Amino acid sequence: MILGIDPGGPGAAVLVHKGELCWSVDWRDSRRGWKTRLYRSGEVTHAQLTVRDSSIGGYLAALLRIDQVALKGLVIEAVFLHPKHRNVKTVVSLARFGGSVAAPIELQTGVTAKYVQAAVWRHRVLGLS
Repeated sequence: MILGIDPGGPGAAVLVHKGELCWSVDWRDSRRGWKTRLYRSGEVTHAQLTVRDSSIGGYLAALLRIDQVALKGLVIEAVFLHPKHRNVKTVVSLARFGGSVAAPIELQTGVTAKYVQAAVWRHRVLGLS
């Protein structure tokens, strides 16, 4: 099984097995932390997480543990610094966020995250250029 993560606020994660979607989670920032929605088997479950960015990774790691997932891959969209619109502060913030989300999952599963440029995964997974 592969867990793919688009880090950010808002962001999302999908768990895929042999090309089939097992579940997906999206999150967005709120005044009290992170609001999440888990989509699984036609049902939606909501959760409110603490304001720490790592709480998203902890939540995803808990889902993997509860579902007894044997994770084979952890793929995260890499941060991109546009050559014409450089905003280093945003890039650093997004990189920290992605690492905070990945760390609890890496620690629990023993799977090292691979960071992939958006253009690469869009082409390989979605067939878009």
